[in-house]
Amino acid sequence: VLLDELRSVRRAGVAFDREEAQLGLTCVAAPVFDASGLRAIAAVSVSGPRNRFSPERFVQTIRETADRIARSAIDLTDVPTSAVSGRQHSAGTCLA
Repeated sequence: VLLDELRSVRRAGVAFDREEAQLGLTCVAAPVFDASGLRAIAAVSVSGPRNRFSPERFVQTIRETADRIARSAIDLTDVPTSAVSGRQHSAGTCLA
C-alpha cells in the first residue's frame, strides 16, 4: 500500500495529508527539485482546517510555485556548512 501511494505521489507531483498527521488538518505539498530535476531539495506546502480548506484547489498553484522556486533557487548543497545558519525552521507537518 505504501509503495502504491509513493508511486501515485511521484506521478501526480503532489502529496496530500488528509488528517494523517493531525486530526482536522489537511495539506497539499510539492517537491522543489535541484537543477537536475532528479533530487528534491525542499518542498512547498499549504495546509488548513478540513472544514474550510480543500487542498485539491491548490494543486496547480503549489506545483507552479515549486517549479518557480526550483528555477530561481541556488542549490544549497553547494553552500559550505559554515555559511549556513544554525537555526532550524519548522515548516509544518505535511511532507512531499
